Amino acid sequence: MSMMRRDFAAGLLAAPLATRIARASAPLLFAQVIELTGPAGRAGDAWRNGVEMAVQEINAAGGVAGRSLQMDTFNSDNGRAEVHRALQGDVFALLGPLTAGEVRAAAPMARAARVVEIVAADAADAAAAGGRIFEAGPGQAVRLPRLAAWLHDEAGARRVSVVWSGGESGRAGHDLLVRELRARGIDIASEHAATPSAGAEVTGVARAAPDAAVILLGGPDCVLFLREARRQALPTRLVGDATLAAPRVLAQAGSAAEGVRCQLGFAAEAPEVAAFRGRYAAMFKQDPDEFAAEGYTAVGMLAAGVARMGRVDRLGLADALHGPGLKAGAPGIILDSSWNAAGEMDRATFMVEVRQGHAAVLRTLG
Repeated sequence: MSMMRRDFAAGLLAAPLATRIARASAPLLFAQVIELTGPAGRAGDAWRNGVEMAVQEINAAGGVAGRSLQMDTFNSDNGRAEVHRALQGDVFALLGPLTAGEVRAAAPMARAARVVEIVAADAADAAAAGGRIFEAGPGQAVRLPRLAAWLHDEAGARRVSVVWSGGESGRAGHDLLVRELRARGIDIASEHAATPSAGAEVTGVARAAPDAAVILLGGPDCVLFLREARRQALPTRLVGDATLAAPRVLAQAGSAAEGVRCQLGFAAEAPEVAAFRGRYAAMFKQDPDEFAAEGYTAVGMLAAGVARMGRVDRLGLADALHGPGLKAGAPGIILDSSWNAAGEMDRATFMVEVRQGHAAVLRTLG
């Protein structure tokens, strides 16, 4: 064989190897479609910060399977066209959206593309989404049974009022909480769907005179309720889930939130998250909230899934995440976490009490 023919044959043999090497070293692309404008824009900014921090940390440590992470960001407020754009090309996974309406629009498109979707804790009913949606934080299916147990076992409540957002959006949480309370022998003293003024709800709770009132409202409605409760000097103990002691609520409610107790899926002041909080504050000059923690965790889930598979396989990612739980300290993983067959996360949550504008951790649940 002539020298030219040997060189040509060697080139043919080397070409597939060169292609594999180039593919292995190419960035691993994922997309996030999150709310960056409108009412949820603040949550979207925090989520994006958490994602950016995790990407920087993982890439600085050598990436995933020898590949650096690369993200493309799209604004979900621009509609379904942005989801379509995000899913183009060789995208490994989709992160977001963060709100229920946007997830309902994006989920069928992600499912058709056979891409795993990782969303905010309460953005969707993961159990009804077909096994390829995963929560990046503990959702209501985990939190509300724990809250009911805390009310019975530690708060000693036997009669409870429930104030909820009303409508289809709040129905699932309301029904789950009421079922869990009754299962523990706690009577429902009264129920109140939110109104624009909050006055009727506060008056109704006062008349019912329960041992505690559980507030299941969105952020703005929580602020209204707390202010009205203070104005009417409501004597009832107020307990919430996720939102009642969220940083944005405390900032607006001020002293009206003093003494409120609430379960949080993430508490920046919890000792268990101190290392994450310190790194985040150093990077962004503010404390992380639940959305920042969830964005950070979402990237950690991608990294853990690839590590568990030993390869980059977007079709196998869902099975990898359904496997054994992930331990705190793994890249992007803040606390020990696991996911059930429906994609619902099980992880520690925190009971806090508002003291001088801060959510002081009373104890860890779970």
